[in-house]
Amino acid sequence: MWYKNAYRRHLCDMHLTDWDDSFFSEFSPEQYVENLKLAKVQNAMIYFQSHVGLCYYPTECGVMHGRLWGARILFGAFAISATKTASPLRAITVFFSTPLSTTAIPRGA
Repeated sequence: MWYKNAYRRHLCDMHLTDWDDSFFSEFSPEQYVENLKLAKVQNAMIYFQSHVGLCYYPTECGVMHGRLWGARILFGAFAISATKTASPLRAITVFFSTPLSTTAIPRGA
């Protein structure tokens, strides 16, 4: 199993609302993956949904974060970048927060 030999792990704990246009405005999934490679990270844990209820991917059953769009859709670009390049990443762990997921749904309903 990957966890027996993956000693360099990374978690970016982010729970950002989308009320400010500057949130994620300079985010680059490609640069993020490059930084993980520089740090020789073997496992990256990424959030699919934050504790504020916004999803970081296109969804029909929830609400996508309003500042992620186009090429900056976080997880698709992250996964593509991580698999296209030579990387020490052995695993990508995803996190989906369900207890508070209803907080964002009424906005998109």
